[in-house]
Amino acid sequence: MPGGSDLTPSADEIVALIPALRAFARTFRKIPDDIDGLVETTLRFAIANLDEFSPGLGMRTWLLSVMREAAKVPYSPTRARADGDGADPRPSSEAERQISAVIDELATPLREVAMLVGVLSLPYEEAAVICECSVRTVQERVAEVERALSEKATGVSLYEVEE
Repeated sequence: MPGGSDLTPSADEIVALIPALRAFARTFRKIPDDIDGLVETTLRFAIANLDEFSPGLGMRTWLLSVMREAAKVPYSPTRARADGDGADPRPSSEAERQISAVIDELATPLREVAMLVGVLSLPYEEAAVICECSVRTVQERVAEVERALSEKATGVSLYEVEE
């Protein structure tokens, strides 16, 4: 992938999106090695299939869409790494723990919008493309996540979620 052009993304552009991919991967996987594995699978597929990339869609939207599809493939979860480090990279404040616990209990479509809108701060339109639904559906899912947070976590909002 030398240099990149208006039609072909550069390696730097893809590498810059890895933090967003890692954050979104937490929607589908809980163990750090499994998160990394999903990111790797997404990147391998994307690099091997760059000819499927549509410049009008945007690299971030395309990669997050690829990850969403890759996450549907059955996988064998990692129980713990060989060195015994199966630590969960979850937030440490009480509010962050409450938010994380509530989001973990949500159905996948709701976790997706929580990560895309709340953590990655994507506009509803981009989240709708990634989730293959309407903007209205994204709005409804965000509202449902907010309801769940208000019912189960004291005084917190989806927009307080940190990466």
